[in-house]
Parts: sequence; C-alpha cells; structure tokens
Amino acid sequence: MKITPVAQITQLRYGLAIMAGALFMLMASNLSAQTLVTWSGASGTDANWMTGTNWVGGIAPVTGNVDALDFTGTTGLTNTNNNSGNFSIANITFDSSAGAFDITSLTSTLVLGASSLITDQSTSPEILNANVNIGSGLTINVTNSAGVLEFTGGNISGGHSLTVNGPGTVYLNGAANLYTSSGGTNINSGTLEIGQVTLATATPLGAINRPVNLNGGTLSLDGNTGTLSINNPVSTNTTSTIIVGNATTSLNLTFGNTTTGNATIPGGFSIGNATASPTLNISLPNSASIVSFNGPFGTSNSTLSTGSGMVELGASNGTVRWNGSGSTSKGGANITFDLGTGSAKMNSGGSTGTISLGALIGGPNTVVSGNTKTAGAIIYQIGNNSLSASTTFAGSITDGTGSNTTALTKIGPAILTLSGSGNSYSGATNISNGTLLLNGSLTHTSAVNINSGGTFEGTGSVTSSGTVTLNSGGKLASGLGLGTGTLTLPNLTWVAGGTIAAGIVNGSDADAIQLGSGTLTKSGTGVYAFDFGGTTLDTDLTYTLISYGAESGFISSDFSATDVNFGPGFSGAFNLAPGVGSLTFTVSGVPEPAIYGAVLGVVALAFGMLRRRCSLAR
Repeated sequence: MKITPVAQITQLRYGLAIMAGALFMLMASNLSAQTLVTWSGASGTDANWMTGTNWVGGIAPVTGNVDALDFTGTTGLTNTNNNSGNFSIANITFDSSAGAFDITSLTSTLVLGASSLITDQSTSPEILNANVNIGSGLTINVTNSAGVLEFTGGNISGGHSLTVNGPGTVYLNGAANLYTSSGGTNINSGTLEIGQVTLATATPLGAINRPVNLNGGTLSLDGNTGTLSINNPVSTNTTSTIIVGNATTSLNLTFGNTTTGNATIPGGFSIGNATASPTLNISLPNSASIVSFNGPFGTSNSTLSTGSGMVELGASNGTVRWNGSGSTSKGGANITFDLGTGSAKMNSGGSTGTISLGALIGGPNTVVSGNTKTAGAIIYQIGNNSLSASTTFAGSITDGTGSNTTALTKIGPAILTLSGSGNSYSGATNISNGTLLLNGSLTHTSAVNINSGGTFEGTGSVTSSGTVTLNSGGKLASGLGLGTGTLTLPNLTWVAGGTIAAGIVNGSDADAIQLGSGTLTKSGTGVYAFDFGGTTLDTDLTYTLISYGAESGFISSDFSATDVNFGPGFSGAFNLAPGVGSLTFTVSGVPEPAIYGAVLGVVALAFGMLRRRCSLAR
C-alpha cells in the first residue's frame, strides 16, 4: 500500500507526541523522586535557592516535593530562599563538612511537615534567619558538642511541639514564638538558649500556658538583661540546668503566674514526681541577677506535697526570690534547697506567709532573708517527714528590709545544723520535730521554743534577750549528742515533761548549759528528767549540768536521772545551789561489805604481826 505524504506527516506528528509525553513523564518521575537535594552554591551569579545551578544536579528544589535539603561545603554560605510563596520541606541537614551557613527565608516561611527533623552535624555556627511553621512536631538534633544552630530574625509558629537534643546548642532569638502544642518545648539534652529578649511580654518558649519540659538538658538565658517573664509551666523529672544571666550582665527572671490586665497567666515550676527526685541546677553568676517564682515548687502551681528533688545553686551569686501575695504558699516542702558555695541569696518578694523548704544547705556567704519588697513577716518552715538526711546551713538567716521580721520553724525528722554566726533574724525559733543543732549563733531571735518531738542541741549560743522554753516532750542537749561541749542560752524555762540530755562522759566533766546572768525557771509540776544516755558512772566526781545567774521555783529533789548505770557501790545526787550558782550531779562510791572485810582482815593481820614482833623484842 502506498502511503501518501499527508499520512506520513500524521504518523510523524503522532510519534513526536508519544516521545514528548514519555520525556515529560520521565522528567516528572525524576522530580517526584527528588528526596534529597544538596546545596553546591556553584552558580557563580547568585546564592538563591530557585537558581538550579546552586544545587547538585542542576535542579532547584520544588516546594512540597523534597524530603530533605542538605547543606555542605563552604560555597555560597550566605544564601536566600527566594521562593515566591511558603516553602514546604520535611527535613534540613547541615552535615559534618558544612561551613558557617547564614540562610535567610523571611518572605517565604519554611513550612516543616510531619515529624520534621533539623540535624546539625557541623562544628561551625549555623544560622536560620527564617520564619518557621511547625507542621507536626519539630525535633532539632545538634550532634556535636561544639555545634550551634541559631534561629534569628523570625519566629517559630504552628500547632505542634519543639524538641531539642544535644549535646550542642540551639539559640532561639525570636520574641514571639507561638507554637501552641500541648507538647510544648522539650529539652532532652544539650542547651536551648534564649537570645536577647527585652520585652516582659515576650513568648520565647512558645505560647503562654504551653509546657516547658526539662528532661536532662539546659535552659540558658545568659545573654539576657533586664526583665523577662517565662509564662509557661516548667517541669523537670531528670537532672537539668537553668542559667540566668552571666558574670557581666544581670537578669530579673520570673517563672509562674503573672497578671496581664485582668487575666492571670498560670505558670509554675514543678520538680520530680512519685518515682523521680531530680536535681535542678540554677546558675546565677551575677550578684544582681534574680530568679523569681510566683508560687511554690510542686507538680502543679497549687501544691507543695508532690514535687521532690533538689535545687542546687553551685557557685551562684544572685538571688532566688519567692513571690506571691498574702499567705500564698511558697517554696517546696519536699525539695532540698542548696544555695551553694558562692554568695547566693534567698528572700521573699511577697507580703506575709510561710516559705516551705524540705531541707536547707548553704555555704558561709549565703543568706536567707525575709521580705525585701513589701511589708510583712515571713516564716521559713524547714523539714519534711519524707526527708531524713542531715543538712548544714553555714550562711546567715536574717530579717527582711525595714521592720519585716523572719522566723524559723523546724519540722521533720532530719537534723538541720546552723553553723553560721550571722543568724540575726528576730522572729521566734520553733522546733516542732527533728533536731536543730546550733554550732553557730542566734543573735536576735525573740524566743526558742522546743516543742514535743523537737530537739535543740549544739555548742553554739543564743545571745538575744529572749527565753528558751523546753516544753513537755521536747529535748535540750548541750554539746553534740552525748559528747562534751557547752551550749550558751540567755534564759531557760523548763516545763515539766521536757528532758535534758546530760551528756556525761565517765570521769570527765559533763556538757554544760550556761545561762550566764540568765534565770533557770521552773514551769508546771511533774518530772524534770536528765537523760544520761546509758552511761555507766563509777568515778567520784561532781558534774556541772547547768550554770545560771538566778533560779526560780526549783529544789534539788525536783530532778531525776534516767537511763543511767552506776558501778558497784556508786550512786548519784542532784544539788541545786540557790541564787547565782549551778545545778550539779555528784557521783560517789560506798565500799561493799566484802571490801570492808578485806580491809579489816589486813588490819588484823598487821596488828598480829606487830604484837609478835613486840613479844620477841622482850
């Protein structure tokens, strides 16, 4: 069959159409399979993302059609996403050979897809000057301890969470990061650092009310000055760190409830849970830096009973402040507060009320004081039934500013030792449980009340003019336990049923309670017992128990000895000297009959020998 020219042309056109379609499908297939696009910056004309020759393979990435962008090498380090609209991407990687990239994407928001990942493997600082929208959770991995990934210029938004993994550092310099997921911000390891944000209403850690979970990493605000409020509930169940200010700049940082207009923004800070008792390290290098808590430590902003762990200030020089109006609970009843080895301070910025501390530790230059901003008295209640470890506070407990007094209440079974000489608070000292061991001094306390279940002991001194009252069920002990030593008190009122530990060491002088010119006063009727702690006494000696300037109401027979053992033939007796004098306990021995017989036998033998010698001499 003869094919006409027209038919030939038709067949040619048909064949060309098939070839064009195949070529288009091949190109589309290659484009859709474009899962990783690597930056080369090799165009030589610009450093724009939409220039194909800036990418390996010569094809620019297409929004929504690329799984990952890979930045490597040192060419075209400063580049721009010049896409005309938002740019959707799943993952971004700075590989280990990447130089210091500075990427701008402000007119084109980076929209990160489901479970997106930004990975920084480089030791060079990487900058994303971009607005970022989190599609379904963003995880940032900075895998090198020297690595830094900085978000600057733009903000992070979206309805999902942000997770940081170290060991490197992620900087958030946006003042209005409004990602809103209930998952909030999770700092698992490494450091999340908030850049310079000067607005008190800033939201650097996501929308208000969204949680910040310290899961072993560090939250750093060492580049900030002025005033900053973290309006997010913060919690930690793993040992974590917060850095506030630095050695040359100070920051007034507040965690917890704040009020904007008529609205209260709930925040709060929780530590630990039923199974975890972590340590929260707070670093306050500058003495002018303050970290304030608007409410107590607990697992919610309204409870003190369930949080647990330790707050450790290390070498800090700044201030931990408890805010809250009226008698609002503050502190953390299950938390051990260690003010560290620097010159850290703890005080109240509220009016009146109780600050509960599970335990207190601090070096000689640390200070705990009352209200420093408003009028009102503060009570520090220290101890908890679930905390039994002994702690020592070597610093000073003082009143607040002006006439704001500070008082101390000791509860819980543990021993709290006050070894500092600057404890000048003027409120009362109440010992309701456990032991307050004073090896330093209380210079201005209005009274010391030793209540049932409480023990007051040590080798220190109460030099104020107040009275120490030993109530029924309480115990007073000079020295350290049943060792030797002297406890100096201004006056002592002994209520029947209270006990004094005698602290006698056999053959040595006893502990002594010295009242100086003060008065030993009897209160009530009943037993006034000295506990000798099971000591065996078999040496003739008079032990001084209490010396005083005057006594009121006692006679020698009022006193009794408990838990004491005497050697054979020994006994003891109390003697109360009236007026200026002392209460003593005299131990003396009376020989047993067998001893008398032996002595008489020896005398008789000697007498017989003497008579025989005299007879022989005649």
